Amino acid sequence: MLGIGVQLVSVPIVWDVLGAAGFGACVFLLALGRWVGLIDIGFHDGTQRQLTQAFDANDDGRGFSIWHTFRSLLFFHASVGFLLFLMLSQVPYIAHLVGGTHNWPLFVAAGATFAGQYLFFGASIYFNSRRHFGYLAISNGSQILLSAILALLLTLWLRRPEAYLAGFAVGNGLVALYNFGTASRQAKGVPGVSSFDREAFQYSLRFGRKLYLTRVATVVTSTFDRILVTKALGLTSVTHYNSAARIPEAGQEILPVNQTILPDLTKAHSEGKAEFASVVEKNTLTVLSVACGAILIPCAFSQPILKLWLGDKYVPEMAWVMLLLGAYAALQVFYSSLALSMIAHDSPQRVLPFTLYNAIALLALAYPAAVAYGIIGVAGLRLAINVLQFGPIVAFTRNTVVPEIKVGAWLGRLAGTFLLAGVFALGAVETWNRVPDWMVLALIPVFSLGFLVVCHATRLTPLPDSVMRRLNKLA
Repeated sequence: MLGIGVQLVSVPIVWDVLGAAGFGACVFLLALGRWVGLIDIGFHDGTQRQLTQAFDANDDGRGFSIWHTFRSLLFFHASVGFLLFLMLSQVPYIAHLVGGTHNWPLFVAAGATFAGQYLFFGASIYFNSRRHFGYLAISNGSQILLSAILALLLTLWLRRPEAYLAGFAVGNGLVALYNFGTASRQAKGVPGVSSFDREAFQYSLRFGRKLYLTRVATVVTSTFDRILVTKALGLTSVTHYNSAARIPEAGQEILPVNQTILPDLTKAHSEGKAEFASVVEKNTLTVLSVACGAILIPCAFSQPILKLWLGDKYVPEMAWVMLLLGAYAALQVFYSSLALSMIAHDSPQRVLPFTLYNAIALLALAYPAAVAYGIIGVAGLRLAINVLQFGPIVAFTRNTVVPEIKVGAWLGRLAGTFLLAGVFALGAVETWNRVPDWMVLALIPVFSLGFLVVCHATRLTPLPDSVMRRLNKLA
């Protein structure tokens, strides 16, 4: 939370130092890094599945053999990604968007940032698979905080866009190397550990191939909006868009769905269909309500939040972008829980039709939306695309992954939760220009907690198992 706070506080400062165009160039290159990440065919999900199964079975020798194999692949792909950024610096069309080929130091910093982030997220898979969630929370918080502080300090010192990216590169890299060292220390003395497990490599390769098109489509939906805004409206507009999107995205980062749900889903799947269906139903209902309470409803206070945060840099369009993307982000967290259910079910390819739908719709319509309606049009399009798949993806998940769930009741509770969140969000929008901006800081927790209380009181959302256990002890 502290790291996210530092990132958010630093945005108007960095904007002042670098200007809208300089900050926009950094945003564009960070989005481009997601595309460079596609050089990895998708070893992460297959590796995490194998690691979870090995460590759950107390087979540490095989677990660390899988981990060592994955670690070698991580460093290989990080190096290739860095070199690819150097090559992109000489591509005239791409270089033109950030000022020309003479800006090659900016691409060097972006390549180093990509390598550091790639290694950090790869290292996190080990601790996730071992369910070391406490360590993982500290590691994630340290990475975000250290990167944000270094990026801010280097920007203030050197006053150049590459300094901002270099701060993230150093912060990510340092925490990643520490995590690799921690995993290596835990592997010491474990018998039967090999440096490369061919069987694990082949399994992850097969698993990754199933997911690769899904990953490509996901990258399109998560980054192409910024690339198209840059192309259609310029670097200043992408700075406005990115700043408005940063708070909804911060909410997604605070809710580590994949870090906490996938191991439990994998375990439940091995325990039988009934247990798996029960866990999927509870998780999806809980995830949607928490995402709405933590992301959508706070983002409905977008106008006063952005005024307090950005001051004279605020433009009215940003408020609507933040609100629309808040609803989009809440749904995206929920869809992630459904995708993880498919991965735990060993059928990740079933996510593909929906990610392709998102990608194709965005590719076809985002540029015209940007030209016609500006940044609000792009944000509204993303939300509309997401809302239209709500019923189909829930029904599809039930029919193909968890047929034991009663789809009518499940879909009704999910739709009811989202509609209730919409009512609370409309109430929040009604406070714009009616109350002092500073009062929002008190209203956000009232609205969010009130929404969660109503969800439980109306039986739309079950309490998490950990909360139920505590209540049972009190009883």
